[in-house]
Amino acid sequence: MAKILIIEDDTRLELTYNIIFEQSGHTVIRAHDGEEGLQKAEAEEPNLILLDLNMPKMGGLEFLRRYDVINKHPFVKVVVFSNMQTEESIREAYSLGAYKYEVKATFSPKQVGALVEQAL
Repeated sequence: MAKILIIEDDTRLELTYNIIFEQSGHTVIRAHDGEEGLQKAEAEEPNLILLDLNMPKMGGLEFLRRYDVINKHPFVKVVVFSNMQTEESIREAYSLGAYKYEVKATFSPKQVGALVEQAL
């Protein structure tokens, strides 16, 4: 099974995703902002990162810039899962190496599980 890093500042959502992924047999690591997420991503080397964009300390786009998926972590799939849906943020996320960009408000917890399984 895979190692999944959830970077999400909404504790309720983070816990929901954690339960879904653990029930599917995955190892889950959690971070509450981009800064903590960057530290855990470097230390834990996850297979997939579920990334929110609007977070305290460091947002998701800055995380993508610093983590450098394209050059340093090409085998890590980053699924941006956020309610921020501007054309600019979507374009920038993909240019920084995001595997997928989805609007979180349109997904049920079950659909999030399916989305992650599909990405893995």
